[in-house]
Amino acid sequence: MSDEQINIAIAEACGWLLVKTCDGSLIGKLKNEQGPMDEIPDYCNDLNAMHEAEKVLTKEQLYNYGNKLDRITLPKTSMEMCYIESPEAGMYPDLFCATAAQRARAFLETLKEWEGGSDE
Repeated sequence: MSDEQINIAIAEACGWLLVKTCDGSLIGKLKNEQGPMDEIPDYCNDLNAMHEAEKVLTKEQLYNYGNKLDRITLPKTSMEMCYIESPEAGMYPDLFCATAAQRARAFLETLKEWEGGSDE
């Protein structure tokens, strides 16, 4: 998926309506808001925007999101790191350091909106 497709899909999941391109930017309106259209967040590149998007997930979706984010961020060649007997080692630093793009993909995979398949 392109960044634009990802941003549109996440915006719509977060309650943005009438999302469209205008002068190279994506604009829309949040549900129940009056006034002019506003630029939607750049979920692919903005961790703060993804943090806000994560708030719309249910408890069950958050669990699935965490699993998907784990799969996306943990390098396949270092899967055994999860089993090192050390509190400093393991998969959690990978999750905490996930990029906005990785979070966006996991978010859309959780909502079954990711186009292009998943690595599962």
